[in-house]
Amino acid sequence: MKKQNLYLIGAIAAFVLATLLAFVPTDGNHDAVAAETTPAFTVTDLEGASISLSDYKGKVVLVNFWATWCPPCREEIPHFVEMNDEIEGLEIIGLSVDQGGEAIVNKWLEANPVNYTMAMASRELYGEWQQYVPADQRGGIPFSFVIDKEGEIKHTIVGYRDKAAWEGMIKPLL
Repeated sequence: MKKQNLYLIGAIAAFVLATLLAFVPTDGNHDAVAAETTPAFTVTDLEGASISLSDYKGKVVLVNFWATWCPPCREEIPHFVEMNDEIEGLEIIGLSVDQGGEAIVNKWLEANPVNYTMAMASRELYGEWQQYVPADQRGGIPFSFVIDKEGEIKHTIVGYRDKAAWEGMIKPLL
């Protein structure tokens, strides 16, 4: 078999696995691996502004790692848009893991506008935050973190959740 075919088969297998992991049934309560300190990060958002997680101290933050090619990622984004409008005190940061870079994300966002901060996640940032995902769920997307006002991870979520599930995790922290 040609090397190209092996690479293609590997890429397809990885995509299928990531998509399947996003739909793993859960009880909706994947509390974080105990984190005394939430990992810090500074990124440049898609508008060109520098943002740091520390800028959001005193607010509840939803950090969502996603990709334009990921069906469950795209399915939950409208929930985030609605919650960003409806829940005072909530901040949402979307971190794209698309390897195509900002151009592919901006193109997708033109057709699917969002009202919250979007930035690109570097491989290092992705890898660091994967360490806070339960070991048996690492590698799947979307994966998200609900962080309380003190900056502590309260919930770690892998896969799609409906709006009611998100609100159930976020509203008690406000």
